[in-house]
Amino acid sequence: MAPVSVRSILQPLLVYQAQFERLTLRDWDLLETANRDAMWAIRCLPRITPIATLQAEAQLNTIDEIVHQRRMARHLKSQAVPAAAALAHYYNSTLPQPAAPSPEIPPWPKAQASDNRPLTRLRQSNRQVEQEAIVTTIDDSLAVYVDAAIDSCVLHTSLVCPTLPETQHTCSYVTEAPFPSVLAELAAIRDGLTFMIPKVDCLSLNRLLVFTDSKQAVRELRKVISSLDIASDVHRLIHSCACPIRVLWTRRSTLAQMAADAACHPAEVQHSLPLLRFY
Repeated sequence: MAPVSVRSILQPLLVYQAQFERLTLRDWDLLETANRDAMWAIRCLPRITPIATLQAEAQLNTIDEIVHQRRMARHLKSQAVPAAAALAHYYNSTLPQPAAPSPEIPPWPKAQASDNRPLTRLRQSNRQVEQEAIVTTIDDSLAVYVDAAIDSCVLHTSLVCPTLPETQHTCSYVTEAPFPSVLAELAAIRDGLTFMIPKVDCLSLNRLLVFTDSKQAVRELRKVISSLDIASDVHRLIHSCACPIRVLWTRRSTLAQMAADAACHPAEVQHSLPLLRFY
């Protein structure tokens, strides 16, 4: 029963493949049926379930993604029927507009920034972290470590690369209000990618691994559609890079992560800082 339920949950992937355009009315009806089955089946499963099939499509693990797809399908179906569109125009009723995605990254080809494993398995041991670091030296991968620190209304972000010490980078901002920790970690990931992507394009790498000690930031980047502007900026940067990029969680006790934590605590800032707003 569980594999059948999982397959019914994964059927809304057709919405991404069809790109919400080339579907007939019969296809829309089938999609509505699949979405209703998925909404029924997902209530019988936990929010994140350790099933291999569901892990392969982790961007569909949350109820929010299923609800968002169903709302967009209903909106576009009403536009596809001429009678419904004419009736809406007659009554001058505005149909609910879905959130407009970035023209560079529509929702269907957007890839996950993090790995596909459930968050419960992100609590990996130090041995697994060391094995991951060894793999990065074998398969031409580059590992960087980012961290953020908040001092009142001043935000500091840092990047440390053990294999390229000269690429250590820090940024500082002043905020109008105390900055939430998850946004601070996402800002560190964004600053690290902004600094590293031009350098990565000049290197022949199989992938770029960005390590952070924030589980909340990894959880936010696992979503295909996020309400946070900084998370959208991270996805846009990943999409613009020719090299595959993954954002992974690591323990704070890792030596490289400790170096990143130390780098984001400058002793004193002499120059004026740019203003960073969050919404």
